[in-house]
Amino acid sequence: MMVLPGLIGFASTLVIAAAAIATVCYTVNYINNRYLHEGQGPSRPSSSGNNKSSKSWKGYDDWNEISCTICLNAVNGWTTRELACGHMFHNKCIESWFTHTRCCPNCRTDV
Repeated sequence: MMVLPGLIGFASTLVIAAAAIATVCYTVNYINNRYLHEGQGPSRPSSSGNNKSSKSWKGYDDWNEISCTICLNAVNGWTTRELACGHMFHNKCIESWFTHTRCCPNCRTDV
């Protein structure tokens, strides 16, 4: 009867290992689909300080809809404002932001 506890321990170890491998595979697949194939994701600022040429991300979500990065809702069907740096926000959101500071919430460029 001492073999049974050993088998249970071995089986539970296999289940935990399989779950860990599945989690790693899922994470790698998610990152691959999200950033590498789509070409999305925040770009790094250039070392020259000119952020306009290095921007490739404007707040796109998984379905390529432009989102307001202040409230995180899609800007479709709303009155929007695009700043000189190229980032787009809801009019109400950016006006509220400008009561506190006069720079872009995403890249901190003065407006």
